[in-house]
Amino acid sequence: MVVFLGLFLLPAAIAQEKNEDQPNGQIYGIVVDPNGNPAKGITVEACPQGVPLSTVLPRTRSNDTGEYRFEKLPWWGTYRVYAEDDDAGYSTYSTGPGRNEPREVKLTPHDRKAYLKVYLPLKAGFLHIRSDESKNWERNIRDGDFSDVDGAT
Repeated sequence: MVVFLGLFLLPAAIAQEKNEDQPNGQIYGIVVDPNGNPAKGITVEACPQGVPLSTVLPRTRSNDTGEYRFEKLPWWGTYRVYAEDDDAGYSTYSTGPGRNEPREVKLTPHDRKAYLKVYLPLKAGFLHIRSDESKNWERNIRDGDFSDVDGAT
């Protein structure tokens, strides 16, 4: 009877072990603006390291309190999270892992959940210049001196 019971339970134990090895990770955290306030409605993207470039990456949006969550991530390994939101003015290139805490996280069958805080950078702006036909302003701007430009502070 014991042998029969053991043979019956063995396939169930093997199936459970296989399911535990299947990637099913979770990354969660908060997105904050440059002032440290929660950033609501920002699209963030989970970027696993080492997957083909053509891979469709998981995306989600931060809620009203700036929190985001990726569930059932399909790969084990190292991830970085970026803001990728054209409407809000952020891209992978502008947000990068720069100030994120931590810069990246690792999901494994033993560590299935990870917290990552995403810091948004200042948004890029534009400098409008009016010229008085003087050639000196070109040299000054190239050297980073805006003192001769009207309206520069």
